[in-house]
Amino acid sequence: MSYIPAFLALALGTGLHARSPSYKPGDRVDVDVIMAGAPERRMWKPGIVKSLDAAVREVIILTDAATDNGGRTIGIPMQSAGQWIRPSSSPRPAPPTQAPARQSGSAVSAAPPESSSNAEPQGILNCPVDQPKVAAGSRPNSQRLAEVIRCLFEVRGQSRAERSIEVDIRSIEIGTSRACVPREDFECGTPRHTIFPALVRWTKTDYYTNSIQWSDNESVFNCFVNPFGQWQCGLGRRIRDGQIQNRPR
Repeated sequence: MSYIPAFLALALGTGLHARSPSYKPGDRVDVDVIMAGAPERRMWKPGIVKSLDAAVREVIILTDAATDNGGRTIGIPMQSAGQWIRPSSSPRPAPPTQAPARQSGSAVSAAPPESSSNAEPQGILNCPVDQPKVAAGSRPNSQRLAEVIRCLFEVRGQSRAERSIEVDIRSIEIGTSRACVPREDFECGTPRHTIFPALVRWTKTDYYTNSIQWSDNESVFNCFVNPFGQWQCGLGRRIRDGQIQNRPR
C-alpha cells in the first residue's frame, strides 16, 4: 500500500469535497466582467447563469444585452464564484422585439463605422484638446474623458498619402475611483493620485492611401488629473480587440 502524506491527503480531500457554487442555470446574478483583483476595481454587470461546466469547473454567465453592449458569455472559475459573482436584484430584461423580415435577395455584409462611411475621415479632433483646469480627485466628465482617450490615437494626415486615424467611442462607463498603483498603472503618477477606470467600447478606423481598415474594441482606460490640472488617460487593459476589417478607399 502506497503512503500518502497527511498534508497531501488533506489537500486532496478538500478538493474532492469542495462545495460547488450555490447557483443554478437561470439564476439572476451580477458578474465582475473584468474579474478585478481588488474590490474597488470591480465592474458589475447583471446577467443570468447559463450553465455549470463541471469539466472545467466554471460558472457560465450570459450578461444582459441592454447593459453590456449586446451581451457576452463569461466563464468564472467555481472556486472564485464568491469573489466575482453575486445575486442580482436587477429585473430580467424584457424579451427583444422581433425585427422585420428582410426582403428576399437582401444581403448582410460588414460595413465600416457610420462616421467613416466616406472615403475621407469626418470628425478627427484637433489634438491635444483644450481642457479647463480641474482639482485633483475630481470626478471626470464622460465627454471630456472620451476626447482625451480619442487623442491617444487620432491622427490627421496632411494629405491622402499620409495615414489618418479616427476613433469613434460608442460607450464609456466610468467606474469607482481608486488609488494609483505606480508599478501597475502606466503613467499614473504618485500613489496620492486618484484613478478613475473607464470601460470603453470604441471603433478605430485607419485611412490609408488605397484602403480603410477598422476594428471594434473594448478596453479599460485609467484616467487621472495630472500635476497641471488636466485629465490624462492611459490604456489599462485590453478586454477585446476586434477583428480588423477593410475595404478599398
